[in-house]
Amino acid sequence: KRFKTFIRISIFLITAFTILNGLFFQPFKNTFPSNIDIATGILLVIFALILFKQMLQYPVQVDIIKQSVFWYNTSILFFYATMFLNLALTNYYGKHLFTNSIVFYFWYCVDILFNLFLLISIFIDNKITITSNEPQFSRYTR
Repeated sequence: KRFKTFIRISIFLITAFTILNGLFFQPFKNTFPSNIDIATGILLVIFALILFKQMLQYPVQVDIIKQSVFWYNTSILFFYATMFLNLALTNYYGKHLFTNSIVFYFWYCVDILFNLFLLISIFIDNKITITSNEPQFSRYTR
């Protein structure tokens, strides 16, 4: 119940922050909304860690590596944890015309791994029923 309240509050705050950021801090016509990337990146890392904690506290009968939600969650955690500073500095990169910087090669490598993890998640998509004693996982069963 606390977690659902936290999610609802964070959705409201991110929506309000997006509107305020677009109107006052980083206008949509002039800059990339990197402030929003920072805020949503922090929330996505927190949500991914909470989901990993839940997956480890309430294990299901299927091995964790064979669950598509594990690979999807890994991709989100990996991307936003490694690209946090890079996404925050997007406007700086645009103003200073970084073209062949090592930062962009890092960005490409992380993006490739992110998409690889998503691809694994799609291919592993569980065709079997995953059951658990915990009611939070009931909506994930097939």
